[in-house]
Amino acid sequence: MGFKIKYTYPDGETEIEDEVYDTEQQAESAAEDGVLGFATGADILEDMGEDFMDGSLEYEIVEE
Repeated sequence: MGFKIKYTYPDGETEIEDEVYDTEQQAESAAEDGVLGFATGADILEDMGEDFMDGSLEYEIVEE
């Protein structure tokens, strides 16, 4: 038994990561890193003049 991260992108697409975490806290920490990385990538692309999807990455921790 473990925990996985389910991401929901601004366009409604969902993705469940393959990695399984031992605790819910580990999964939440990794998910928050993923959200930060997504936001940082979006900012960089916007600064470069590239279009990127509007909105933020949401996550849910699911028990396996």
